[in-house]
Amino acid sequence: WPQVRGPLRLAGTCDLRTFDPTKSAAGGTITVPNLIYNRLLAIKSGPQADPFKIDVVPELAKSWEVTPDGLTYNFKLQEGVKWQNVAPLNGRALVADDVVFALQRYSKEGVHQSYYVNVDSISAPDASTVRVKLKQPTPEFEVPLASRYQTIFPRDLVDSGEIDKKVIGTGAMVLQEASAGQ
Repeated sequence: WPQVRGPLRLAGTCDLRTFDPTKSAAGGTITVPNLIYNRLLAIKSGPQADPFKIDVVPELAKSWEVTPDGLTYNFKLQEGVKWQNVAPLNGRALVADDVVFALQRYSKEGVHQSYYVNVDSISAPDASTVRVKLKQPTPEFEVPLASRYQTIFPRDLVDSGEIDKKVIGTGAMVLQEASAGQ
């Protein structure tokens, strides 16, 4: 079980001008969001990972299926995932509409639009399912979704205009402070 162990102090070449993951693919810019946000999928890492193979594994999705024609991906979300207990999300449950919002935003604005060139639609048929329909089969479509560039962020921060300076995710780390030059 997770336990509070105290603060994590991170020093490095992080760019603190924006935490909005749609605005940059630079490693320093995405460092903080990647500590707080999760992704729909992940790339297997650690000592058991094969360094010569990209192995996509579940993260916020507990499973996914692809139709035989390769055009539709159905992602089933993990149960019991909640946003951090920080206002304005206040620990509410993560639902498929949250994931749909983030993926649709990546597809329409920012630096990651090319990942979504073959996407026809992104929808939530129910609260625990995300459906992505493609215009044509796209080999390894899951890989960008599992990358460190496609984190799932809340609509609340986009709507309030706080997405550049505030990070509230579903991950284990909660951002308390980010100070440039310290």
